[in-house]
Formats: sequence, structure tokens, C-alpha cells
Amino acid sequence: MNLRRVALSMLLILSCVISSTTASADWAFQFVVYNGTVYAHQGTYTPVEKIGKKIGEVTFYSDREGTYTGNFSNTYPKGTPYYRILDVSDSAGIAVQESDGRYATLLYHGKYDGKPDYTKPIMLFLIGFVVVGCATWLWVRKRRLQ
Repeated sequence: MNLRRVALSMLLILSCVISSTTASADWAFQFVVYNGTVYAHQGTYTPVEKIGKKIGEVTFYSDREGTYTGNFSNTYPKGTPYYRILDVSDSAGIAVQESDGRYATLLYHGKYDGKPDYTKPIMLFLIGFVVVGCATWLWVRKRRLQ
């Protein structure tokens, strides 16, 4: 069998494995994570006179299920500000300013215990290792045949 075909077949198989590890966008609810706490959007809004000072912002957005770090959201884009709600503790709820200027009320949903997912970087490393290994093997084999 042609060595190049073997190498290309291995790359194709590894590519399929990598692409099958990504999840589709299917979160159970809209949320943000702030300081390790999940706040869920309940479909309610806070009046502007009840909005306190800015306490943070979305640092990462993704609509794909996964495990992320920082203040991230599956709904709001990076840079969306988080605000304190007057007379409500941060542990009970926060407000998020939406693009239309309204302040969505997000209520405490629990601690975020997610850990970073290293699957993709490890798989990319393995693919690179296999590619370099196959290329080296083909180069050495070609040199021996000359």
C-alpha cells in the first residue's frame, strides 16, 4: 500500500475524531457566570432606578456547550456589563444590560464548578505528533530507497 495513502488515512481518521468531540449549541437556559456563580435569566427586567454600580462584564461568550473559565455567558457578548441590583445581595441576583438598554434580572442558580476542558488541545497535539511522525517516517524511508 502507498505510504502516502496510509498517512492521509490516519490524518482523516484523527480529523474525524476531533470534529466529533465538539458539542452543538444546546444549553438548557440563558445564563452568565460571575465570580464562579451561575446566574440564570428569568425573563424579568430590573427598573433603571434599581440598578447599582457596575461589578463586572462578560469576558468570554460561547453558544457551544463546554467548560469555560472567567465571567462567561451563553447569551450575552463579550463586554456586556454586569450590575449590582440595589437592595439585593450579589449572591441572590445581578442585572445585565442588554443591547436595547434594558436591564435583565439574573437570579442565583448555583456555584459554577466547571473545570477547563483540555480535550481539544490534547487532540491537536496528538494530531501534530502523528503528522510530524508520519512525515519523518516517509522522509527517512524515501532517503533509504535512493
